[in-house]
Amino acid sequence: MLIRDKQYRMVIQPAHKFFGFIQIDAYGSPVNMAEREKTILDSLDRPGYAGDIPEVAGMIQRGKSNLDWNKLVDYAVRFETKALLQRLGYLIDLLNLPIEPEARNRLFVQASGNTKCYLGQPRRWHTGGNYNATWRVVGNIPRRELLAEIEVR
Repeated sequence: MLIRDKQYRMVIQPAHKFFGFIQIDAYGSPVNMAEREKTILDSLDRPGYAGDIPEVAGMIQRGKSNLDWNKLVDYAVRFETKALLQRLGYLIDLLNLPIEPEARNRLFVQASGNTKCYLGQPRRWHTGGNYNATWRVVGNIPRRELLAEIEVR
């Protein structure tokens, strides 16, 4: 859909993923806008709409001091998607993010199971890469591309 010379794509979410928004004033009209934490999770859930996983990793890194980590984990669990939980945990550890140990442990418990996932979409990034046994994630995105815009400390 084209509005004011900008292309927009409607993304339909199932009811259980429709939460985590605030109402803002946009030029005199009330508009629902996703909270920071929900935006991160929507992006991990459907990375193709957000510039892919490297862009999401950059979003998390740049926003790390403004994120409510407990809310992020609570919201992540509400998605009911193991791969999202696994990717989030993998990125938190990789980027050495300042998540409270209790929140990280809650995320780990919710992500537990025996299914593995790929960090990036295999059709784009293929299926090779190092396996992270903690989160059961195949890091199939080359590290230099994943961290291209990030300074890891």
